[in-house]
Amino acid sequence: MQTPLSKILGVLTLIGGAALLVTLTGDILHGEVGRWNNTYLAVQLAVCIILLCDFFVRMYEAPNRSRYFVRNLFVLLIAIPYLNIVHLAGLHLSREAYLVLKCIPLIRSFWMIWLVVMWLGRGRKALCLLWSYILSATGVAYIAALIFYAYESGVNPHVDSFGNSVWWAWMCLSTAGAAVFPVTTIGKVMAAALPCIGMMIFPVFTVYFTSIVSHSAPPSEP
Repeated sequence: MQTPLSKILGVLTLIGGAALLVTLTGDILHGEVGRWNNTYLAVQLAVCIILLCDFFVRMYEAPNRSRYFVRNLFVLLIAIPYLNIVHLAGLHLSREAYLVLKCIPLIRSFWMIWLVVMWLGRGRKALCLLWSYILSATGVAYIAALIFYAYESGVNPHVDSFGNSVWWAWMCLSTAGAAVFPVTTIGKVMAAALPCIGMMIFPVFTVYFTSIVSHSAPPSEP
């Protein structure tokens, strides 16, 4: 049973995740991926503090706190503001490592959105399946498009806008393929991984329609 405090933290987590995504999108589209951005650092620190508070509040409310801690250790690890820690330590990061540390808290935010979807669809399994598919596909495609654009723009003549990256990500995720061929190592890895991810989440979509058809079909006569 959630308390008002945990509900408030859950809402703040969703808002923080949206703020992170908007800020990250702005950084990538303006070519600021490999630079220290004070705005993004401040936003990520604030969001990570909310994520950590949410974790420990939920652990306090859990019937078995030690079991909750062990089972949700990964959730705790991705809520740590690694980028701020590295910045305070004065360490220098590669462009690739910087982008990874920027994206880590988004995993926790997407997990929170998934929980909200499951809560809204309680008692309606088919609806939960549909929204989980939409959420998964949209989230994966958008993040993939951001990363692809961050690495391919400027070196790939076919990636001259973020719209091309979004189109490429959706085509790869749907396994249809796109006439845009990656030239960087990260881009090639993503081109191989997205169809695999698409094949894993597409059955959710088919199960939804199968469930709708089976429930709408008239009962067979004895």
